[in-house]
Amino acid sequence: TSMQINHQDAVSGTTLGDGIDVNVSNSAQLLDPSSINNNTVSGNTGHGIQVSLNDNGAINNLTIDGNSSTGNGGNGIGFLTSGTPTLGNLSISNSTDISGNGGNGIQVQINNVAGVPSITVDNNTVQNNAGLGITVDGADMCGPHSIEWGRTRHKVIFIILLLFLLL
Repeated sequence: TSMQINHQDAVSGTTLGDGIDVNVSNSAQLLDPSSINNNTVSGNTGHGIQVSLNDNGAINNLTIDGNSSTGNGGNGIGFLTSGTPTLGNLSISNSTDISGNGGNGIQVQINNVAGVPSITVDNNTVQNNAGLGITVDGADMCGPHSIEWGRTRHKVIFIILLLFLLL
């Protein structure tokens, strides 16, 4: 199944939990093209935008582009894996305002991922969040992979922790 969440301004104010929450679990697959684009997410008690890839789930190609995530209780934009899922390409880019969130601005945490993941975090405006600006954490990634970032403005802290598991 592919997914598109575009131009959703209705996820602001009093949403208990995350504004946009996508959970790919068990043997579910999120196929091409999948996107979360051009949304304004604000004032939620949890994360603004949260994507979880768990168990043996798979995401081939996910683009999170052009979003605004402000004043949420958790991270502005989050991507988290657990279990042994498969990840192809993840791109988080062109977000115009990731600010005032209770956690990190953008958090990518990759654990025990199979496949050859390519992760891009590029051209985002991140500022004044309670946690780090941008954090990308990759542990136990199997096989070759790439992580790219750039052109992020304002007081952004990059923490990259990569632990390579050689097969």
